[in-house]
Amino acid sequence: MFHYLWTETPRGILWLLYQHPGLTRQHLADALAISGPSVTRQMDNLKEDGVVENRFPGRSNHYYLTAEAALTIAKVISQAPVMMHSGIEARPLSATAG
Repeated sequence: MFHYLWTETPRGILWLLYQHPGLTRQHLADALAISGPSVTRQMDNLKEDGVVENRFPGRSNHYYLTAEAALTIAKVISQAPVMMHSGIEARPLSATAG
């Protein structure tokens, strides 16, 4: 999981899901100013590695960190808070997010 924290887009996704569990692909794309297909590609990798899960499969997917990933991120934040925040230029989430 730690290798995802070194790359801007996956790190941004993890940080947003940590702060706002249940975001959709569109919320993530809007917040990070990336395309929907880019989010899907990242989410496929994160799901495959057991870092995120889709609890509501269907037309509108809502993504959550797995319990283990959330615990790991909490530990990283407590030890190095700047690491998670650096390089993330997220746009404000809409009122319907999370």
